[in-house]
Amino acid sequence: MLTLSSENNPEDRALEDHPNRTFWYLLAILLLGLILRLIRLDTVLWGDEVATWAFARRHPLVEMLVYSLHDPTPPLYYILMHFIIPLLGASIVMLRLPSVLLGVALIPVVYWSMRQASFNKIDALVATLLAAMSSVLIYYSQEARAYALLAFLGTLSVGMLYYRFRNPGWCNDLLYGLVLLLLVTTSYYGLALAAAEMICLVIYRVWKTLFAGMVALALTGGLIAYQSLANSFAWGAAGRAIDLNAILSFLNTLTIGTIGMRTLTVMANGQLLAFPIEPFNTILAIVGFFLYMGIVFVGVRSYRRLQAEQRKSLIVLLACIAIPVGLALLAGSPLSPRPQWLLRGLIFIWPLFLMATVISLKFSRWRPAFVLGILALNAFSLYPYYTTYIRWLDQPMFDTLNQITTADDLIVSDPWYMYNVIDYYYDGPAPMVGSYGEEGWLDAIAMTKSNRYEPIRLKETPHPKNNIYVYYRRGGLKWLDSFPNNRVFTFDDQRRVWREIDPASGEWK
Repeated sequence: MLTLSSENNPEDRALEDHPNRTFWYLLAILLLGLILRLIRLDTVLWGDEVATWAFARRHPLVEMLVYSLHDPTPPLYYILMHFIIPLLGASIVMLRLPSVLLGVALIPVVYWSMRQASFNKIDALVATLLAAMSSVLIYYSQEARAYALLAFLGTLSVGMLYYRFRNPGWCNDLLYGLVLLLLVTTSYYGLALAAAEMICLVIYRVWKTLFAGMVALALTGGLIAYQSLANSFAWGAAGRAIDLNAILSFLNTLTIGTIGMRTLTVMANGQLLAFPIEPFNTILAIVGFFLYMGIVFVGVRSYRRLQAEQRKSLIVLLACIAIPVGLALLAGSPLSPRPQWLLRGLIFIWPLFLMATVISLKFSRWRPAFVLGILALNAFSLYPYYTTYIRWLDQPMFDTLNQITTADDLIVSDPWYMYNVIDYYYDGPAPMVGSYGEEGWLDAIAMTKSNRYEPIRLKETPHPKNNIYVYYRRGGLKWLDSFPNNRVFTFDDQRRVWREIDPASGEWK
């Protein structure tokens, strides 16, 4: 049986003498991580995941790239999905499978990075176990977005940095620069991690690797410049300004994972991840806080017992956590042109945080208890995720819509940019248009087939013979008076039914 004791214990010496044991332990952790990432993988896609499908399915590749450059997410993930969708299809499971595989691939990268950071096999295996069971990493390994790739490449870049410290050479510099380029073309949040790594390279005077990293960042700068000149660079719109709740929610997610306290709303779906009994969520948050405060206390006391190379590795690791978090906090403050804090953009710090946690516990006789406590918190966090959580609650409205509509009805996408969601979920016969506010109507069907990221206007107001069904706006439909002879319906989330709008008041009848 694998023990969790740290330095020079008999089990660790046995792993060194019998490397096959390490292989089987690592394989078992990988299988555990895979199983946890496959549970309930087929729950419905939410809007951003449908956007992945809408971007990546377009052909040819060059036109898909031009189209995708209008999204805040850089194009690397869309390129990957562009080639995967024709092979695997566009079902919910197949769209998410690449993220699952990337989430599983992250686990051995954590092991390898710990070894490159000069820590023994026991330390590396414990870190991989925590990564395999991390509820946050599992959550984003089940989402058809770029976050699993961002976490994988972010951890790999730190591992490559450690590898370069131990193995100088131009080839390794090129490999590091390539990983960094892939990181920042996956998400511009990767620039925050790249900045931290560049600072570490300056501090330790690794100039050739610094040059390789700067070349990678310069190439990314060219991509941003192209988007800006083409007027296609888009800020993300899913964040919020920094306040006390934002910081508490971040700390809460670091310590107890995907459990969302209902008073903290940084995670848009955090309330749905919580246990129904609110005090239980608060108790978990308090337990998590004191557990990690204990780990920090133990880590500070044992820092001097680390070897010089291990201390260097820990400093790099802490810098790669603290600097991106600090930059993200500044981006969410009034110092930013558009204050915006997006928690999931920092997903790459979670595996780094777990590695730092294991290092902090290296010399503690209480390490088994701390590790079991962390695993228990993640297990509690995963329970509501697996049992009650649904990423997106709107699919039932489309199930109903597919049954009740005819070719004489009309589907209205209001706001217009939700037309891709309708295109993915609606299989009925009614035509679809997009409402462009005061500027008129858009040909949403033509836009689903076009590789040009721009509104395609209808020349005249549509004239449906029967009912109009609107997604997803519930009220404030300013165009109601354009259809005096039609019944207009929106979906009531509480009653789970389509309800008719009173054209005079704009409210449900």
